[in-house]
Amino acid sequence: MTWQNILKLDWREMLDSYITEDSLFENIYKHLTNSLGYNAPSQDEVIDYLEENYERHKLWTNLWSVKE
Repeated sequence: MTWQNILKLDWREMLDSYITEDSLFENIYKHLTNSLGYNAPSQDEVIDYLEENYERHKLWTNLWSVKE
């Protein structure tokens, strides 16, 4: 396993810890980029991960929460 794979796992774990009920995407991504700097994943990578593991608010597409 390379250091890049370890870093990828780290950002996913970090992202999981940032999700609360109806978390704003902008806040989630800003927190992640502040923590990782230039090693942060792209917004597209984060959105892909969120779409696979979390759900969007029914009315507000930028709000994410844990799947029930």
